[in-house]
Amino acid sequence: MSQATRIKVLVVDPSVVCRRLLSQVVSQLPTVSQVTATPNGRIALARLEQTPTDLVLFDLSQDTDQGLDQLKKIHAGFPDMVVIAMVPRDRLDPVIAVSAMQCGALELIAKPDQSAPPHAWSKFQRELSAMLGSIHGRRDAVRARRLSQRGAQPAAAGEPPPGRDAAAPLRPAAARPITGGAFSVVAIGSSTGGPNALQRVIPLLPADLGIPLLLVQHIPPEFTGALADSLNRHSALTVVEAAEHQPLRPGVVYLAPGGRHMVVTPTAGEPFGVIGINDDPPVNSCRPSVDVLFKSLAAIGGLRTLAVVMTGMGFDGRAGVQEIKAQGGYCLSQSEDTCVVYGMPRAVDEAGLSDERVPLDNLARRITTLVQASGASERPWR
Repeated sequence: MSQATRIKVLVVDPSVVCRRLLSQVVSQLPTVSQVTATPNGRIALARLEQTPTDLVLFDLSQDTDQGLDQLKKIHAGFPDMVVIAMVPRDRLDPVIAVSAMQCGALELIAKPDQSAPPHAWSKFQRELSAMLGSIHGRRDAVRARRLSQRGAQPAAAGEPPPGRDAAAPLRPAAARPITGGAFSVVAIGSSTGGPNALQRVIPLLPADLGIPLLLVQHIPPEFTGALADSLNRHSALTVVEAAEHQPLRPGVVYLAPGGRHMVVTPTAGEPFGVIGINDDPPVNSCRPSVDVLFKSLAAIGGLRTLAVVMTGMGFDGRAGVQEIKAQGGYCLSQSEDTCVVYGMPRAVDEAGLSDERVPLDNLARRITTLVQASGASERPWR
């Protein structure tokens, strides 16, 4: 691997011993060219202002509230910075984990205690190495965007800006008439970067949206309850972790439980159907899978789905969107420049399945406009 493709890492940890151990472990990774370390987020912010950095490893083991506040400041000052939060393995609190991801952490990793044996640190090194797989593509996309924003390499006349598909330009939200009848359900799929992105969408949806909302977020099983609770506290809609045989109700967001597929099945006496939870094999290496949910919705006669594909690696959701659209559904994909990882939306975009590419901060408004304009609140499933 060339020096140009390797990354620079900043370790933020209050413990002198842990900073030394982390620096040793991280510097041995073949994808890393340089490791520096600081004791806290305040100093890290100053360092980031002066030194180009690709990845921040941020410890949350001491004062959690202060750490989350510093994490927010890093994300606010450097929104394109890749941050992995570290929490001691014996204190892996789901609430803290979800809060860290909502404050801007891309991933969360369990960190061994400073007195842990060598094999524990070797395991940490392997887990961190696996997480770094998406860093290179994300870093290159960020650098291309920054060059574009600074005007360092002006595009030729008629050339689309970096990150925009010339063959499939962004369709203005107001330019497409809403046809095809009322929407019956909103279905959202997200992965890497999703917890933070969802915090900027779900709380902005109105309480009178009028239809159920189903959500698949790729996240470990121990974190889904905390994610649902966090979104619920900040939202006008009710957000719950989905359960087997749960009837769907308007104005409720159902989050697929981690590690299990979620489907919807029509049931007599339940106009909005019921949730099904299963342990079928992973699809697209994912469980829960966005495709599994989307395909179950496409299979229900008389149902019109508004599918939303958000930030994430891979292509989970593409096949499901295709089936939803074959049944008269509609698809919004998160715009490339606002994705942490432009993988899942890109798969939909490149397949020509997205009706609109929408920036993250416009998604809630666009979902609301489409649903309400379609008359969904007056037309439940049939």
